[in-house]
Amino acid sequence: MKDDVKEILITEREIQEKVSEFGVMLSEEYGQSFPLVIGVLKGALPFMADLIKKSPFRLKLILWMYPVMAILPYHQVK
Repeated sequence: MKDDVKEILITEREIQEKVSEFGVMLSEEYGQSFPLVIGVLKGALPFMADLIKKSPFRLKLILWMYPVMAILPYHQVK
């Protein structure tokens, strides 16, 4: 799979720095509350895990029976 990558646009370190900055921003905005973070896209789970690890404020985590939720357009629901 590494052969498929032509060039790296953003390094892992740069991504982790931005995740940390976002965690600080969330802390400043919602520091006294417990925000609910919902990941919708398939690749959201790794980002959410990094965000939780990098967030400087405490989070209350709840584990659900189904840890991943899929959302379909209304016309596809039967």
